[in-house]
Amino acid sequence: LTACIKFNHTNSIKLLEKFYNEYNHDKIVLQKWFHIKSSYNNKSFDGINTIKGVLKDINFEYKNPNFVRAVIGGFQNNNIELFHARNCSGYKFVADQIVTIDKINPQTAARIITPMTNISKFNDVTKNNIKKYLKQILDSNPSNDVFEVISKSLNQ
Repeated sequence: LTACIKFNHTNSIKLLEKFYNEYNHDKIVLQKWFHIKSSYNNKSFDGINTIKGVLKDINFEYKNPNFVRAVIGGFQNNNIELFHARNCSGYKFVADQIVTIDKINPQTAARIITPMTNISKFNDVTKNNIKKYLKQILDSNPSNDVFEVISKSLNQ
């Protein structure tokens, strides 16, 4: 299924829907579906709106750290094209999600933000774009956990 989605196989969306319909009652398997759906920018998907749609799925729960990691972590680590979109929509999306998650589970938020804080390897333009959204998270009065992770990153 992952290979089908990643390489835009013609039946990939049907297979993804079938997988969801067959296993949506099993939270462990459903976590994999969330991860797959968030990790790839399949030509049949609607960009960042597909990722936002995953968060609106009836089975998604912000209180479930595994679901949060599957979606936000999968997006940041695997969906490179959308995460690093030129219009910064990927950074904004993650920043908005961190603010939401931080209110529910600060430890999960601090772990999930980590990929966005590893900015030392990027060029100055990318670093500045990411820093802008990290500062927005800091402006939201985050938990100590999130504040600590972001503060270290901004000093790079």
